[in-house]
Amino acid sequence: PPPGQSRAVPSLWGQLSEWMQGAQQAAFAEKTLEATTYATIDLVRIQDHIEELKSKVESTFEIVFCHNDLLAANILEDPVTGTLKLIDFEYGGANYRAFDIANHFNEWAGGTEDGKPDYERLPTETQKYDFCRAYLSERRQQHELLDDDEEEEEVKVLVDQVNLFLILNHYYWGLWAVNMGCTKGCETFPYLSYCKQRLLQVEHMSQ
Repeated sequence: PPPGQSRAVPSLWGQLSEWMQGAQQAAFAEKTLEATTYATIDLVRIQDHIEELKSKVESTFEIVFCHNDLLAANILEDPVTGTLKLIDFEYGGANYRAFDIANHFNEWAGGTEDGKPDYERLPTETQKYDFCRAYLSERRQQHELLDDDEEEEEVKVLVDQVNLFLILNHYYWGLWAVNMGCTKGCETFPYLSYCKQRLLQVEHMSQ
């Protein structure tokens, strides 16, 4: 929305809270790989870290309508015109725009087919800047914001916000995976293994 429009309530915190409660109540059959993996997930530590990161999210962070699940399979390209179309808005709603971009960047790693993200495929800082610069340029054109004097500073601010949300996004889908593994089982997808991969990436980023 244009600057100055009234702020909506971001869905991020409520969804994290819901999935955290579900993860705390999750149960898996004894002596299974899922039960063993679940026992290694420190939910108290995760909750504390989420609260720490939440304290760094400022009221000035822009809230927009977000897709919240921008993996490759949800982005279609017209082979003739090159036009992009987004599909599957199951998780769509008001949220921080930087979270949506962070989610998209994390999805570069894949893993939604086999539970094994390849984090060597994540965008570089240069690619992040290029993406955010293109996003902001398109936004200015759509809303006829013609003043480009502060463009690079605006790009830096957005990239910094995106980097903050990268870890929160790993917790978001990690907790989702625990809930899915508990309710749907892990026969068709290794939800608990996928959760551990997301959490291991958090550890790597926190070093």
